[in-house]
Amino acid sequence: MRVASGSPGMIAVLVLAITTRAPAEQKPSIAMLDRIACAAVLTDGQGEHHISETSHLGRYLYVGDSVQCNSAGFFTVLLGAEQKEIKKRTFTAKARSIQPQPAQHARVQPAPYIATQQREFEKLADRALRFHNSAAGTRGRSLRIISPGPNSVVWPEHFVIRWVAETHPGKIALSIHAPGLTPPLWHADGVDGTVGSLDSSDLHRAIASYRESGSTDALLTLEWRSSTRSFDVPFSLLSPEEDKNLNNELEIWKQAENELLRAVGRAYSFASRGLFWDAAHEYEEALKLAPHSCDLVKEAMAVEEQANHWDRVQELDATLKSTPGGCPDRNR
Repeated sequence: MRVASGSPGMIAVLVLAITTRAPAEQKPSIAMLDRIACAAVLTDGQGEHHISETSHLGRYLYVGDSVQCNSAGFFTVLLGAEQKEIKKRTFTAKARSIQPQPAQHARVQPAPYIATQQREFEKLADRALRFHNSAAGTRGRSLRIISPGPNSVVWPEHFVIRWVAETHPGKIALSIHAPGLTPPLWHADGVDGTVGSLDSSDLHRAIASYRESGSTDALLTLEWRSSTRSFDVPFSLLSPEEDKNLNNELEIWKQAENELLRAVGRAYSFASRGLFWDAAHEYEEALKLAPHSCDLVKEAMAVEEQANHWDRVQELDATLKSTPGGCPDRNR
C-alpha cells in the first residue's frame, strides 16, 4: 500500500487485506463503496476498472480489492459500522473483530447501555457486509402460491398469504396444517381468487398460538373450488427466540445514519432467518439508493427467487443485462 508522491491531485489508495488463509474462491466481502467523488480506479482479481458513483455505488469490496483516486477528490467506504473517507492517505482494511473498550477514567466512560449498543451495532454491521444470499433456482417452486415460498420462514404477526391471482372469478379455500394433526390450524373458504392475497388477524392468532405450543413446522394448502386443483407449500414459523433477536436487530439498525447500510443491514437480518419476502423489500430500498449496483441487483435477485417472486426476478435479470459495461461474475 502506498500513496504516489509528486502529484498535486493526490492519489488515495484503499487496499483490503486479511490475515486469514481462506481459499481464493471463499474471499469474504468486508466493505462496500458508498461515495465516489473523484476519478477512481478499482483493481480486483479481473484487472483494473474505471469506476464512478453512478455505476459502482453499493459495490462490495472483497479481500485484495483496491481502490484509488487518480484525481483530486475522495471516495468513502462502509467498513462495518464506520463510514470512512479516503482522500490524502492510505487506508488498509482488515478483518475486524470488536475489541473491548480500553480502560478509562470513570468520569469519561460512556454509559454501559450506550457502549453495549454501539458494540452490538458494530458487530451486526460487520456481519451484514459479509453476508450473501444463495439463489433458489427452481427448488420446490409452487405454480400458484407466491408466499410463503417453499421451505421459507414466516413472521407470524406479519404473515400474508399471496398467490397468483386468477383472471376469471372463482373461489378458493386456504388452510394451514400442522404435520400429523387434524383438523387444520386455520381455514378460510370462499376466498376471492382474483385478489391475490389475504392478510387475516385470525390467521395471525392461530399460528402464533401454534408456535407457543413449541411447534414451528406447517403446511399451507390452496384449493380451487371450481376444480380439483390444489397446491401445498411447506414452511416454518420464526421461533420465539429468533423473533426476539430479529426485533432487537431492527432496533439496532435504527442507529445507522447511512441509508444504504441501514437497508442492506435490515435485509441481512431478514434474509439470514429465511424471511425472504421482508428481505426483498429491504433490497428494493437499497436499489433505490444504488440502482446500478450489480452486487445489490444480484442479492435482490437471489432473495426474490427465494420469495417465489419470479416476475421480479426476470425484471432484475433484465437490469443486469442492460447495465452499462455489464456485470461480471466474481468469485466469492
